[in-house]
Amino acid sequence: MNNQISSILVLLMAGIFLSACGGGGGSTTPVSGGGSTTSVSLSGDVSMDAADMVYATSVQDTALANANVNIYKIFPDGSETLAASTTTDANGGYAVSGLDPASGGTGSAQDFYYEVRVTRGSLDIRAPAAPEADEVVDVTPATHIAARIVSDVAEIPNSSTTMPTPDPELIEGIRELAVKDAGNLANAIDMPPMGGNGAASDSIAMANGMAAAGGNAEKMYKAVQFASEAEWIQDTANSATTNEASAYIQRVIREACNQPADNPLSGKVADILGNLMLNGDTFSVRDLISAYNNSAPTNNQISESDAISRIQGMLTAIETNLSADAGSATDFSETEQILLYVKRGMETVTADTLLSPDQAAPFLMAALEDGSGKACDAPVVLADVFGNLTNNSILKSAHIGDVEIYHDMGFGCTATNEGHFRANVEVYTPAGVSVSGVTVASTDSSALGGDGSENLTQQGNLWVSQTNGVCVTLDTSVTYTVSATLSDSSVLQATVTRNHPMVPEATAMVNGVAASNNVSAPDVVAERRPLYTWDNPEAMLGKITNAPAGSAVKYQYEFSHIDVTDSPVAPLPQCGSVLYGPMYAVDNFLPTVDCDPAACAAAAGRNQADISCRINIQTYLVDDADKILGQAAGNFTFFCVDTDGDGNCG
Repeated sequence: MNNQISSILVLLMAGIFLSACGGGGGSTTPVSGGGSTTSVSLSGDVSMDAADMVYATSVQDTALANANVNIYKIFPDGSETLAASTTTDANGGYAVSGLDPASGGTGSAQDFYYEVRVTRGSLDIRAPAAPEADEVVDVTPATHIAARIVSDVAEIPNSSTTMPTPDPELIEGIRELAVKDAGNLANAIDMPPMGGNGAASDSIAMANGMAAAGGNAEKMYKAVQFASEAEWIQDTANSATTNEASAYIQRVIREACNQPADNPLSGKVADILGNLMLNGDTFSVRDLISAYNNSAPTNNQISESDAISRIQGMLTAIETNLSADAGSATDFSETEQILLYVKRGMETVTADTLLSPDQAAPFLMAALEDGSGKACDAPVVLADVFGNLTNNSILKSAHIGDVEIYHDMGFGCTATNEGHFRANVEVYTPAGVSVSGVTVASTDSSALGGDGSENLTQQGNLWVSQTNGVCVTLDTSVTYTVSATLSDSSVLQATVTRNHPMVPEATAMVNGVAASNNVSAPDVVAERRPLYTWDNPEAMLGKITNAPAGSAVKYQYEFSHIDVTDSPVAPLPQCGSVLYGPMYAVDNFLPTVDCDPAACAAAAGRNQADISCRINIQTYLVDDADKILGQAAGNFTFFCVDTDGDGNCG
């Protein structure tokens, strides 16, 4: 793995592949079963990095000849059935026929997709496939990473044993778009070997990294996960709760909007929609747009035809990308992921199209997207919209829509048993009523500055507390009463209980070595986007005493270029950076921009030898809707790029 740049990925970027049209292959052995009245075929070429051929006990040739090809059906419970076997021909080609068409997106335990597994010697290389007609599926190191994302990275929070098979287009899309991402990153990452000791764990680590690299593979990983979770919730056999449905709906919006501070959809609205989702209720696009126009100011209203045109335009762009091969696919936009995560096979939309409650808010946000990127701007009318749409009196009346109370570390709270108090409260009021003030009172009268009470400050649509020196006692259960005083002198109240568990900092490794926390001695790496590893989230959760039921550990990171001679060290604004955004529950990540000291030095007018890159990892304890319960102090790590192979920076 070390110092290897996968030549197959270079070939991907150049668009040079061995012909995959009806690849030859040896004798084919279909395996009986399935019962489908129609059948499909799979064919393609198996192409390797020349450096990997040693694991195949072969000469260095990128065509993998005389390899075993086994094609397995993969079912939602993780079980698998051998569907066909063959061998590759002298040019690395394979072909099988008589396969059942793939099935997914129905929630059935009989849904399945295929995994093409090619072995020779200790080499093991795979590709996921979900053919609904005859299809060409090449097998490469990049498709192997896609297969690992589906089989080893994607999961849903409600079930440890079942991962409903999503619509076939998502399986097909994740393969081709992961290949595209790998091609784009060929000169910035180091692909793991496909054989030898540790190959499986190394490829799973890279799959985790690609699922948190900010590109198409990350978006497709989330799309697969959310589609499967929606199927799980809608399957009455799973007895999903309103809280599980509500949490899923909130996470979809948070992830689609890259974890905004002001979440467009409140927990109160999500609770109502979650209950309706479990009931199997639907809304027409016409009713959704009508409810919005009845709630929005005249100058913000949208015609039904314009709304449908915008939604259809986004659906068409997504569908085009999902059906494209790696060579012609494009990057999903930030706004397109709003519908990608919930469309579930939908290709066209009319005024009469029926939407599940979890699809309603994303489709409305897509309708409001006018090309300015405002789809995720928190629409303050959403509570009113869904109040009108569902005829729910709670949503139509003044109410506390969301309460997020947690602690982080520092900020004047330095005792070993102290955390720094943070609060975000959203209050909805109908027209003619406003909020005069919001306070939080704790049953711990010595907390919150010593009097057990804190007045919040309005920031946009939220009322917040982030004042230095306002502290809480860690590992102590307290009840908070949130009181919102309205302009008509009425008072709204909500209560939440927190135990403020201590959240430890995550450790980090880069390319398998403990990451440096010393700005003067950064890790020296060969890749501009090295593979970072942080503590396994489930293992980290086990280290947190009294973590609430249903909570999870997730991570964010900030990436920046710095000048090591600055005091204090701070991000250089002229250079590539990544601000805190999505929360990750994977084991590894790849930075979403290159560490490029030369470009940074030129842009910032600095000495290239003084430029390094910094990653600050933030560890969060969150509830099942991704609302923060606790935050650790940041873990700052530093690395630089060896551009000339001498083992030093630069």
